[in-house]
Amino acid sequence: SRPVLSLLAYCFYNDEDEDYLRSSELYEELLEMCPSSEQYQLYYVQSLVNAESYIDASRAAASSTISPSSPFFQQMKLLQAQAEMEQGLLSEAVATLTQCIEDDIDTVLS
Repeated sequence: SRPVLSLLAYCFYNDEDEDYLRSSELYEELLEMCPSSEQYQLYYVQSLVNAESYIDASRAAASSTISPSSPFFQQMKLLQAQAEMEQGLLSEAVATLTQCIEDDIDTVLS
């Protein structure tokens, strides 16, 4: 069920063993159930970045349906830029960062 999968994904992500890959697999399942969930989209990409699965994280972030007016948009773009930078795709990362709020401290530091 969705609540159980969500709790398991959260637990794997926050466990002291930090099983980000397993967490990302569970968030992927949750997205199959709730494809429009912006939170699950964000948590999925965040898990992939932490699992160092940067190519998958970039693809998932780029195909995200999170609206620019969403409170999750900024975080998603920062994760996408991080994944792109980790792959050495600096021009893509800069282009992604231009979609962020310019005076946001996280954007400035990136």
